[in-house]
Amino acid sequence: MMRRVVMIMGLVLPVAVQAQPVMDRETCREGWQALNAAMGQAARFQTIEPMVTDDGWCRIDRSVADLRDKDFSELEWRATGVAEAIEESGFPESLEARFSGIDLIEAFGMDLPQERAGAMAGLTVMAERDPETLDFAIRAMDFDFGALGAANFSLVGGGIDLSGLKRMQITIGGLRIREATLSVDTTPDLSRALSAGLGGEEQLALMREVVRVLPDDTVSEESRAALVAFLDAAPAQDGTLELSVTSEAGLGMIQIAGGGMQLEESVSDEDVKDAATLLLSGVRIEATWTPYN
Repeated sequence: MMRRVVMIMGLVLPVAVQAQPVMDRETCREGWQALNAAMGQAARFQTIEPMVTDDGWCRIDRSVADLRDKDFSELEWRATGVAEAIEESGFPESLEARFSGIDLIEAFGMDLPQERAGAMAGLTVMAERDPETLDFAIRAMDFDFGALGAANFSLVGGGIDLSGLKRMQITIGGLRIREATLSVDTTPDLSRALSAGLGGEEQLALMREVVRVLPDDTVSEESRAALVAFLDAAPAQDGTLELSVTSEAGLGMIQIAGGGMQLEESVSDEDVKDAATLLLSGVRIEATWTPYN
């Protein structure tokens, strides 16, 4: 349940910077039901009646819901443009959501040592879209893993109409990602768990090769060295990775799909180089890696 909610709310759903919405019970209920219907969730989720906090947030916790270890203990959110999003099967104009009490082993299936059993995480998502310019942004997607570390992600793009399902299907070819940032403050236990979920040594080997063949106009030698050091420390990295990706023209769907497919089918170093060149054409990558030891 938890992984699917995060994917739907965090990766695509568009807090309004200029407004702080105050939610009411009906909007909370209808928005929650629409989300669960889209995800095909079990009846125990579809029948939840969210409460409204004194400061105008929708809230779900164990007092109103049959939440289990694989779910979360608390969720609060507020949004704008909810009615229109429900009617058109689209996304709100803005969304802010705060999860707490996410069990890393039960909810995310992380392979953590026994002494980390019961480790909890929190997640904050803030995102928005502009219906006029078709720009969108994930202002923050921040994971707090407690003593294990933290991860912060942001993204800015445009070119796709997220107001309705049909409009998305028509305009998805115009999607452009102009900027993305990632900051990971990690410890060996968290690094091992994340590496296992990313495909293990085979995937790491491919990533090392991609970094090695990246064109000089994509990544500086300092950033390349930082990425190499980060990957060489796998699977037990202990430090902070700062990564930013920018594209003045915008990274488009055809470029992403074509480069990604070519990379998956690569069988030689030359194939990897060609795929990386296609995928990251016009892209600039900056990276730093600061180990703790």
